[in-house]
Amino acid sequence: MEEEDLTNDTQPEGGAEAVGNEGVAEMSLKEINEALGKNFTDKETALKSIKDTYSYTGKRKEDIISEYKKQAGDSELASKVSSLENMLRDANFYAENPQYKPYKDVISKFGGNPEEVIKDSVFQSTFKKASAYDETEKSKSVLHSNPRLGKITDKITEAKTAMASGDSAKTQDAAVLAVLNAFEK
Repeated sequence: MEEEDLTNDTQPEGGAEAVGNEGVAEMSLKEINEALGKNFTDKETALKSIKDTYSYTGKRKEDIISEYKKQAGDSELASKVSSLENMLRDANFYAENPQYKPYKDVISKFGGNPEEVIKDSVFQSTFKKASAYDETEKSKSVLHSNPRLGKITDKITEAKTAMASGDSAKTQDAAVLAVLNAFEK
């Protein structure tokens, strides 16, 4: 950057007084740095810093607060939109894949997108084991009767009837068949 020569030879007619710079002394870069306690590399940078500081301090408190709220509002809005997108994605996923709904907590522990979680080998292994266990528990339920239980109940009822009639041989045969049917594979 070139420095301007401000000697009397380069001044307009009448000197500095003609342009209205009466009593204004030009400061060197060294003097500016000392006065401001900074280390500017050139006068333009120093001048820009001073102008920026002046424009900031000249702002009203309300203007600064409104700018902050505007910026903060944008980030809050973005986080709300992101949250709603995640909720919608999850709702659609479980609507399309109802077999995973009972395992929603497990999927959320894996984190992220459920569609990506179900592709994970660790999740697949866990899901297979958990669903097999749930099926076993479901088949043990009294509400879902097992056909083998019906046969055993019939044989025990038959044994009770035979015992009431006094036929001990038929009672023994029915009781033994009930036990054998219970342990049949």
